[in-house]
Amino acid sequence: MELALIWLFFGIFSALIASKRNRSVLGWFLIGFLFGPFGLLFAFFMKDGKEHGEYKSFSLGIQPVKKATPTKETIVAKISTADELVKLSGLLEKGHITQEEFNAEKAKILST
Repeated sequence: MELALIWLFFGIFSALIASKRNRSVLGWFLIGFLFGPFGLLFAFFMKDGKEHGEYKSFSLGIQPVKKATPTKETIVAKISTADELVKLSGLLEKGHITQEEFNAEKAKILST
């Protein structure tokens, strides 16, 4: 019983040291618990995880998808396309163009 408490102590202190160095707390608890004083020494002498691009939590290597930020050109293109469609629909409502002409011009605008 006393031996189990000592090994638990090694696991807890290994996890505490690992958390201060941005490493996996659960992983280092298990290392400290299984390897006892050796696990604690390894945790004490390991380098900080942030320096090497490692993270505190478990990762499967899946990177988050970065959303593309719209550029000025794409915003202007969307605005000009929308403006053209609004002008075109105004012409259709006023009777200056037919439905067929509207559809043809709309197809041209949206294809570019």
